[in-house]
Amino acid sequence: MILSLRYNPISVSEFNTSIYSILFKSVGSAAMSDEPTSVISHRLSIMFMILAIGSLMDTRLPSYNVDAEKYHQLARATLFQNNVYDAPNVGVVQALYLMSFYLLLSDRHGTSGGSRWAIMGMAARIAQSVSSLICVWTNSTQTIYPFQIGLRESQCDIYAQ
Repeated sequence: MILSLRYNPISVSEFNTSIYSILFKSVGSAAMSDEPTSVISHRLSIMFMILAIGSLMDTRLPSYNVDAEKYHQLARATLFQNNVYDAPNVGVVQALYLMSFYLLLSDRHGTSGGSRWAIMGMAARIAQSVSSLICVWTNSTQTIYPFQIGLRESQCDIYAQ
């Protein structure tokens, strides 16, 4: 039970409402959304990381398969298409957390520990930035998007790892 909570930075219901339904509702749903394009790309990065981890854990595929690494590279390209420090949000934190988890699972020879720690450190710093921004937003008239609500759970998961 504790491990499932620790490695669950995004719940199934949150995934269905904030990622899957936005990206796959219709052909132009992502383009017609009122959210910034950086938020859409961060959600797409989360989707690719979920596909990467799913491909890596699929028992029907060979171990350390190429498809998992392709999804991982697509997630990295999508996430860093925009500057993650200028417009931090919970989607960035979730994508980085999933990337470090993927690197943990896909590490064959113990060589990716440095990049895994660097990505987790970046996720922790961005989570702190988003947390301070949410405190500022709640005291102002700016819009708080639904993807920013689950930050506290993501921060707890990051610091527990």
